[in-house]
Amino acid sequence: MKAFVLIKVEPGRVKAAFEAVSKMRAVIEAYCITGPDDIIAVLESDDARGVSEVVIADLHDIEGIKGTDTRIVVELPLIRAATCSAREPHRREPVNMGRMSIDEVGPCMNRLDV
Repeated sequence: MKAFVLIKVEPGRVKAAFEAVSKMRAVIEAYCITGPDDIIAVLESDDARGVSEVVIADLHDIEGIKGTDTRIVVELPLIRAATCSAREPHRREPVNMGRMSIDEVGPCMNRLDV
């Protein structure tokens, strides 16, 4: 299970907090960001309980962290029409294409059904 955690840090403590977050066991990526939050961390765990343990037990123990906002990734199958032909706009036979990048979807983007 993957989750994104937006982290607010006290002024002057972003660098130290970022270094501590980056070294955490479940963090696979971390970035300093602009906006109301200071850091975004990508966590990976076996389940939601593991994500919450990392956030509650580990992140909130890091000095300077004022708060977190966690978003758990929900994976849905990407369904695409079997054809993108303008000649057959009525044909909507869904085909499970698995995970696809936006480049693969391309001109069929308006034909996605989730």
